[in-house]
Amino acid sequence: MSSTHPICCTIVATDQAESLFDGISYGKGSAWLKQFFNIIGFETMSEGLHLYFERYQWTNTTLPDFVSCLVEAYERKGDTSLGENFDLTQWCETWLKTSGVNTLEPILEIENGQLRSLKIKQGLGVRGKNCLRL
Repeated sequence: MSSTHPICCTIVATDQAESLFDGISYGKGSAWLKQFFNIIGFETMSEGLHLYFERYQWTNTTLPDFVSCLVEAYERKGDTSLGENFDLTQWCETWLKTSGVNTLEPILEIENGQLRSLKIKQGLGVRGKNCLRL
């Protein structure tokens, strides 16, 4: 749609900031948090939140501060279930700084007529007009 926009971008004037708080921002923001939680799990999310609140108590922070604490907790865990080269920081950048609709592609592995594995690959899909080109 013509109203699509990233939920994280540089703002130069207050009126621009006010226009970004809409259904897209709240919906995509909550979806991002839910997916992040599902990727890293309860224990890692808790550790990342603890790290964030401990490190930045009584100070102002930015979104990269929050994300970096969650990523640090994920990396400490050593989880490679998403692949050796999975970059959680890049995943966040894509989610938060692009607009448009993502695509899902099933990746099937069939052996002797039986489904051996099913993975879902998420792609950038259809991009909106205000997107970061990756």
